[in-house]
Amino acid sequence: MKVIILGAGVSGLSAGFKLANNNKNVLIIEKDNQVGGLSKTIKFNSCLFDLGGHRFLTEKENIENFVKDLIGDDLLTIERKSKIYFRGNLIDYPIKPISAAFALGFLESLKSLIDYFISRKSIRKVINLEDWLIKSYGGVLFKNYFQEYTEKVWGISAREMSTDWSEARIGDSSLWKTIRDSFKKDNKLKTLSSNFYYPKKGIGMITDQLKKCIDKKGQVLMSTEIISIQTEKDKIKSVTVKLSNNKIEVLSGDYFVSTVPLSTLINKIDNVPGVLKNEASKLSHRSLIILFLEINKLTITSDSWIYFHSKKIPFARIHEPKNWSTEMVNSSNKTSLVLEIFCSFNDYTWQESESVLFDKCIESLENLGFLKKQEIINHKFIKISYAYPVYFLGYKEILQNINQYLSRYNNFQAIGRMGSFNYNFIDSALEQGFKAADKILKSKSISHETK
Repeated sequence: MKVIILGAGVSGLSAGFKLANNNKNVLIIEKDNQVGGLSKTIKFNSCLFDLGGHRFLTEKENIENFVKDLIGDDLLTIERKSKIYFRGNLIDYPIKPISAAFALGFLESLKSLIDYFISRKSIRKVINLEDWLIKSYGGVLFKNYFQEYTEKVWGISAREMSTDWSEARIGDSSLWKTIRDSFKKDNKLKTLSSNFYYPKKGIGMITDQLKKCIDKKGQVLMSTEIISIQTEKDKIKSVTVKLSNNKIEVLSGDYFVSTVPLSTLINKIDNVPGVLKNEASKLSHRSLIILFLEINKLTITSDSWIYFHSKKIPFARIHEPKNWSTEMVNSSNKTSLVLEIFCSFNDYTWQESESVLFDKCIESLENLGFLKKQEIINHKFIKISYAYPVYFLGYKEILQNINQYLSRYNNFQAIGRMGSFNYNFIDSALEQGFKAADKILKSKSISHETK
């Protein structure tokens, strides 16, 4: 049996890894010249940087043990130190009452706490993210922080967003629980854990190691573009691709796994109704522009991340790779910064010239007191079209219709952050890949083949 996997991100590679280890014929198709998707590590001027602050943490023992075995002694344990820049102050995140009260002031803090208890009772039915945030943190904090940050990161108002994002990323958190948990040693919520794992040469070590294992028994085609996908009755039959040498080939397979964005996938499959293509085009994604700075300075912060909610600051988050691993810079006398700029594909920010965007970012960093322009040795921009699925109100109905249509193909699965339109973590992406492989290994065609 030949399994063709579309996309060499975390999910695609983990599926390929398990299938290859079970002696199945695996072929992975990747449009980029490097595996990893959003979880790759870039080498630039002897420095290393990730496409944002990607860490590894999990509550699943089997996934944790897998990554530990995969990376070995190169897997570091990092203490999380995060801050929120708010009104000229750096507030601890997860929020600590004293730090937050200092930034807000006594009266504003008292007002926020009273408003929280009022909001808990006034909002009975939660319809959207705005309702959830006000009910969980109060109207004062929503207006002062969450409202602007949501619009900056997601490009739409909290009133237009589903609560699915908050439930997946923040859980049942609230202002009162935040205050209570601030006195505990560690936070039970995975996203707010005080420690995390990180490979010493970048998060891309995970996907690079997966590829090395796959290469022993399977194949990963790099710089290969998917042109179209052919079907026959209830099966995917083949994929037409353009190879790195521009040669067009038709690749036939027995089973197919896709991790590409659903809207892209639907447009590649033949004979898909126009109505469904139109629905799929409504699935919204946030794009990301990464600005990497190589800096002639010993250090800038001691934090893992710093978040910026104000729209006046072009980036939403920064991190200093050196604080995660000293291997990320090639000299102890210099450091680097990674800036994350959220936008939408082809919007004003996406189309803005690199020189203009660079100047805006550096001006903000100078005003914040982090660095001086003359300290920058070099820089690099990277644009990512599909970074985060946007959980807008009504997306579930569209997703359900797409999945229902795709279910007609009994030799096909769509997985991963983009393939399943699911804003998941690295551990969940690994697990999705393993489960997809398990399903293939247990399928009737495999069982028949091995008898």
